[in-house]
Amino acid sequence: MADIALKGPELKKMVKIAKKRDLNFAYCPGNDPKEDVFVLDRKKKPEVMGRVARAEGTGAKLGLGTARAKGRIMMMTCTREMPQMAKKLKKFLKFEKIPMNVIIMDKDGNIIEEDIEDLPEDPELDSDDVDEEVLDEQRCTEAEDDTAPDASENGEETVDDGARLKQLTTRAGQVKTSIAGLAAEPQAAMNKHFAIVLGALKSSDLDKADDTLTKLETALGKLAAKGNDAGPDPELERLREESIALLGRVEALGNAEGASRLMGVHKLLVDQIDAGNVKKATGTAKALNEAITRLEGQGADTAEAAENQADTNDAQPEGDVDLGAHAVARCPR
Repeated sequence: MADIALKGPELKKMVKIAKKRDLNFAYCPGNDPKEDVFVLDRKKKPEVMGRVARAEGTGAKLGLGTARAKGRIMMMTCTREMPQMAKKLKKFLKFEKIPMNVIIMDKDGNIIEEDIEDLPEDPELDSDDVDEEVLDEQRCTEAEDDTAPDASENGEETVDDGARLKQLTTRAGQVKTSIAGLAAEPQAAMNKHFAIVLGALKSSDLDKADDTLTKLETALGKLAAKGNDAGPDPELERLREESIALLGRVEALGNAEGASRLMGVHKLLVDQIDAGNVKKATGTAKALNEAITRLEGQGADTAEAAENQADTNDAQPEGDVDLGAHAVARCPR
């Protein structure tokens, strides 16, 4: 199955055939549409096409399932999906001069994603009628496929194991980075499954590694989508309220020596909250609170210590820093 990627007129022909019957598909997007690998076929298994598509392409993520075209909409029922699949596939089809809307569904028919808009008229794509000539050509192709041996059914590998292992290792690295950015609870759950990936790669069980990575990628995509749809982060809202209270305490110091320096630390806190960095903002709020408390009771040297601490954050590891008699928690920038 060398060079299985469908392009231009050949792809348009298969899209038209998809108006009459379900076709299996595999989709491996690259960095831009010209690097995407998209395959439609009536007989070849999506998993087999997917392995070859990933070998041919430059991307690591993969979508598999069945496709059916209805009017100007590609209906993709997925056994494996990826984040932003509708947007990426639509962009690819437009690049190939086959402007179609795209709906992504799970295996039960539930809509996961969609990218729908008014499209310019195209009589060839608008019609659900398919030329008999096109169907006859497809029947001939399928008849030839029936007489050809299927390497996957004979137990032969369609993709070099070394190349596949390299691809899986790259995907594992990307997944590991994504997991590291999660909150503690989902991160712990994901790490348990990621350990399965590492074990499968070590034992050369590439199918198991592939399947587990796909599940992790899907779960990460859903978490990201949930995060985008969610309301304000309660912890960030709490920090905003705390920053307002801290500002009031700093302003209450009036013209006391060191108060202006604490205003600078407060600005840093606001910037961290606006950036959504809960961990660093929490550390800065703690340091600022302790500095204000000490300044209220002891003097201006505490404000200087807090300001110096904020200025040296980039050069120090995270954690508490001992400032002697005026120790405050490190203010991460």
